[in-house]
Amino acid sequence: MKWGLGGDNSRPMFRRVMGCLGCAVTSTLVAVAAPASEWRETRFPDPPRRVVGVRWKSSELTAAMPLGGLGTGTVYMDSRGRFSGQALANSYRPKGGLMTHTGFTLLVKRGEATYRIPFEKIAGTCLGHFPVLDLEGKAETAQVSCSLRAFTPFVLGDARLSGTPAALFRVRLRNTGAQTVTAGVRFQWDTPRAGRPDGRGASGNVDGFLVWDLGELAPGATVRVPVLLVAARSAGALAGALAKPQGKIEVDDDGAFNWEDRRRQSLDTPDGPCLSQHGFCIWYTDADGNKHRAGARIVGAPRLESLRRAGRGPDGVRLHTADGDLSIGVRPGPGTLVYSLTNTGKAAVHDLRLAVYANLEARHTELNDRGRLDARLGAVVVSDPAGPVCVLASAGRPAMGGWVGTWRETIRIMRSGKFVPRTKWTGPDTGAGCRRASERKHGIGSFATCEQRPDHSGCTLTVLDGPDQTTTVAPETEAPGPGVVAVQASAELGPGQEQTFRFVLAWYYPDARDSGGKPVGHQYANWFADSAAVAEFAAVNWDDIQRKVGDWQERIYDSKAPAWLDDVAVNSLALLARNSSWIADGRFTVSESFVGCPITETIVCRFYGSVPTAMFFPELEKNTMRQFMRWQRKDGAIPFAFGGRERWDAPYYETQKILDSSEFIIMAQRDAVWWNDAKWAAECLPAVRRALAYARTLDTDGDGLINDELSRQYYDCWQMYGAGSYTSGIWLTALRAAAALGRAAGDPGFAADCDRLFEKASRRFEQELWTGRYYRLWNDSANGRRSDTCLAAQLTGQWAAFQCGLGWVSPRKHGLAALRAINEINGAGDVWALVNGITSDGRRDTSGTNGHSNSATLGETWCYAALCVRAGLTGMGLRRAKRLAENIALIQRRPWDTTWNIDPDTGRYLWGREYYSDLCVWDLWATLAGVRGLPGRGR
Repeated sequence: MKWGLGGDNSRPMFRRVMGCLGCAVTSTLVAVAAPASEWRETRFPDPPRRVVGVRWKSSELTAAMPLGGLGTGTVYMDSRGRFSGQALANSYRPKGGLMTHTGFTLLVKRGEATYRIPFEKIAGTCLGHFPVLDLEGKAETAQVSCSLRAFTPFVLGDARLSGTPAALFRVRLRNTGAQTVTAGVRFQWDTPRAGRPDGRGASGNVDGFLVWDLGELAPGATVRVPVLLVAARSAGALAGALAKPQGKIEVDDDGAFNWEDRRRQSLDTPDGPCLSQHGFCIWYTDADGNKHRAGARIVGAPRLESLRRAGRGPDGVRLHTADGDLSIGVRPGPGTLVYSLTNTGKAAVHDLRLAVYANLEARHTELNDRGRLDARLGAVVVSDPAGPVCVLASAGRPAMGGWVGTWRETIRIMRSGKFVPRTKWTGPDTGAGCRRASERKHGIGSFATCEQRPDHSGCTLTVLDGPDQTTTVAPETEAPGPGVVAVQASAELGPGQEQTFRFVLAWYYPDARDSGGKPVGHQYANWFADSAAVAEFAAVNWDDIQRKVGDWQERIYDSKAPAWLDDVAVNSLALLARNSSWIADGRFTVSESFVGCPITETIVCRFYGSVPTAMFFPELEKNTMRQFMRWQRKDGAIPFAFGGRERWDAPYYETQKILDSSEFIIMAQRDAVWWNDAKWAAECLPAVRRALAYARTLDTDGDGLINDELSRQYYDCWQMYGAGSYTSGIWLTALRAAAALGRAAGDPGFAADCDRLFEKASRRFEQELWTGRYYRLWNDSANGRRSDTCLAAQLTGQWAAFQCGLGWVSPRKHGLAALRAINEINGAGDVWALVNGITSDGRRDTSGTNGHSNSATLGETWCYAALCVRAGLTGMGLRRAKRLAENIALIQRRPWDTTWNIDPDTGRYLWGREYYSDLCVWDLWATLAGVRGLPGRGR
């Protein structure tokens, strides 16, 4: 689902592949602001010893690399060596923003002078090549230079090792002065607390509600509940804010407020706007014993549940329940909402309860916000580490219970009637509450662990022993907080001498939950008992891990693909690590985007994004495809996804059903071809037969092309009708793929049926959609309407057909003509990527919303380029791809955080952070490299 707002390497291998193309590519591109060196080779003394990438000044790079592997969770490390946005502690969404009390510090004693210098203060340059981040810095006053390498055990071809929840760090210090010094490194870590999926605390896009028990209400009687919503600069200023609330709260005609309707906050205080959404829910039992629920839903439709508007006046908004038993008034005041419930019926109502919901914003950076139910204040408290605090509290009548969670899920819980009784609320925030353990393991190094019982949730730091070094765990008395641990190492360095120090960060949080609170755990908990065990594994296998990471990277850089493509492809793998889940029962999945559009295995995105999984981790690809087969509906429909947000057992089907089953068929054939695996073809064939039978039911007019629900296709926010070039092209490829699977699995009768269906559909495809130059966007001939817009992705089905070894599914001359037309029409001007839709008179199509028709989609440009290469139009395709690569690496400077779409003119990232489908860049790489896996060793 896609909702939202919208200098070249001169190595010999590169020259041999590109020939004169390199000059053509460079000459057609406008000048861009770029670092002093663009894609260049850098040599290192340890694996990977040869890296091709862009080296930036640390102050210039705008993205941070996620450290973490397959399904392990991640923590970001930026170009200054700072940690932020951890998604380790049973959370799939990053928490906490910039981490305090965490990072590397240089310790230097030169004569009588002693220096403690955080690495971030001296960071000079940054070179990222996922899963490795290389940073360089120099401490001029201490006369010491430093290189810091961070990397994760992410190894192509080794899923087990890639699922290790650890990050490794190599710090190399060099004495640049004229006298001997004692130099060392301290690594300090503030252990994240395990998330509490029990409603008492949460981090991220925090929200919460309070519940009041109002008992019985007689006819004509009224009960009032005043609620405070306030903000303060700090916890110390909170008492004053509660005593004198300020700022009028905006209320809509439903007695609620939704930020998405207004694009502004409901409450603006002297300390800033802090309230995105608010609403309420009531429960009561009538005189006949019938139970009722009513309220303002905030999200969903209709917004009002069992309520009708009665109007608004100077005292606020009034509503009535559908049965006429109650009247509800919502009156705003300074930092206050007063809810008045009046019995307007003829009999008493019983068991009356009120819940008030608020989506509080401490600093509008949801990664930083942390919420809790505070027993001392009797309130929902949302805070930011930098100081701001927001509160939802009672003003007189104590709440009986409440809940704190994250957006949307909390609303569902509130409506269910579930809450945490006040007797179980927590006290003031007291930190990690970790059990500490320090240990020295002979021949390995020193270990410092901070964990919570009983499940051992927590982290371990390790400093490895090295020659002529002193390694130790920092005393607990030096820790600036209850969850902080530190290890350090030092050595004597003569003039010009250098020393290498090695560290491990390991984490272990086994109590991961799905979005409904159901325990799902992590696969790594089946392999390790705690974070100390992870750390020991990483420390003992340090050299082997480093060698394996270096080996696959150097093999990529030795491939036949151009340097800029190697760089973009390698760094794109951060998306696979960041978005993957590998839960305790063994199921492996990838989210569309945990931070953009969290849906588990959106099939229309995995159609693009599963390319590197299929290439490098075949068993994980089989794992996920088998889940699709498991959830196949009885009528043959393949699910659109396994569940919204983080759910693995809540598949749904009707969304984009015109694509779901067809794309499953194509991926099954693609995998069988890439792996040369007849057994896989046979395993998939029964599901493929049923999926094809279901897809055929979507041909509502019997012309051979499926057309049902064309409004729900890959571009969610772009209405289409009849037969579409995108969906019909994929259908043609699905028919050819099903036939090929049938032949491979020994079912020639099924293959022949598919061939006949293809012939009929192919003829209709040409009749309905070919314009003479390209394939039109859609044609609803039954109703006499069509769109001659030129779609950049009109040949996506052909792209997939080439992957499956099926050749041309449309006439070759039409395909070549369409490719040239797309280049000229959708690539007109100095655009950074192909514009999705251009009308027949040369304008950008604006019939879609949220940028779906007039922005540029990254994945479609990568696929177009790969298709051009396979069609023999290599230069034309690579010009488009290189232009996009330059935008990602040189202009946006966010190589590990690419989006679904961009502004075609400025290159600005628009919607869909860390987006799954962008991994299709690996198909372009494989097409140029000539391999569907790791190439053999080169030089």
